[in-house]
Amino acid sequence: MTLAQKYFDLYLKQARWQIAQDPRNPQSMGMFMKYMMINGLMASPREIVNPSMIATLLEAASSSDEGRQLTQFLDTLSREYGQPFEQIFDEIVPTFEDFPALVEEEKADLLSRGGNHSETAIQQY
Repeated sequence: MTLAQKYFDLYLKQARWQIAQDPRNPQSMGMFMKYMMINGLMASPREIVNPSMIATLLEAASSSDEGRQLTQFLDTLSREYGQPFEQIFDEIVPTFEDFPALVEEEKADLLSRGGNHSETAIQQY
């Protein structure tokens, strides 16, 4: 399993957990909406694949099997490269600089069609 597969599995699990904790709170949909926007090519993957989010996920999932597996994988990468993961991140994860993500107005328009949670979701972007 690749780093991306491990990461997205853990990200989606955390997103679903947030929704389950407070399904009536529109803010609990934030992680899931970002995931869906990336899958729909409406946002750059760097919105959820970045050192800060990785650290947040690993902290939240430190006691889960997925969290331990991802930590082990990152530790192995760090050993192979001889540097901490944060220093090799840009080398092994594409920047997506030329990613044709939608501009903010287009995101807002698409999210506004999404139902009850659209206002809060737009504020998060």
